[in-house]
Amino acid sequence: MNYESDVWVKWESGKVNGNDVSEFHEWQKEDKVELIKQIPLIRVTTEFMDYVEYGLNRLPEDLLVSTENEAEVNNGKKIKNAFIISNGERILAVHTNNTKIPIYKSRLIPRQELQFLHTINEMAVTEYAFTPKKNVYGYLNLEPRALYGLFRKERNLKQVLYMALNDLKITDNKDVNKLRYLYGEWNYEGLNGVKDYTYEEIIDRLGEEMLMGWTDKHKRVTEFLVQDDVLLGEIFAAYDKPQVK
Repeated sequence: MNYESDVWVKWESGKVNGNDVSEFHEWQKEDKVELIKQIPLIRVTTEFMDYVEYGLNRLPEDLLVSTENEAEVNNGKKIKNAFIISNGERILAVHTNNTKIPIYKSRLIPRQELQFLHTINEMAVTEYAFTPKKNVYGYLNLEPRALYGLFRKERNLKQVLYMALNDLKITDNKDVNKLRYLYGEWNYEGLNGVKDYTYEEIIDRLGEEMLMGWTDKHKRVTEFLVQDDVLLGEIFAAYDKPQVK
């Protein structure tokens, strides 16, 4: 097995969508960054890379056995299962936190990413048996293309927007006039096209039209949606703070 030494990581927990794992340029001053003294490096197929990067799926037993206690942090403490995987193009550090799924994920610093990719391309692919999972996407689990190309702050705010839309979908107070007003804030030119839509149809239309990108209009709609929701308002305010690098 190949190993890499003195690897810097910023573990992020529960990231189903690989696009939501912060790239190095998005790491911030207050983020906790850890130095891993030794960690296995494994070349995998693109299909297995997708399985790990875009899900919280159960890892193959032979991968867990081969990497058990093979990683260690600066004080010599062993990590039960941590490793870096790559298909030769993408690369990701993984930490199971004593489970059988990739609870923690991290990108790498650019210098080490380039170095490890060079090493990976000299390595043989390790094949693992696994059952591909079809991810079910929705307002609380956005599909990868909805977050592609967005910065960390934009991704976080986009998720707040869709959490607020989801609350509108399940609320008992279905005010279609308020929803039409909201749609007009988003797409005034298209307002006449939804005048005969039901409450649910307008939400679905909003969800489809706002799926890609992040603009000032996305932000204005989000601000409107969270103004009467204390919890989402606090989350929005926390994510909307100026970022310090």
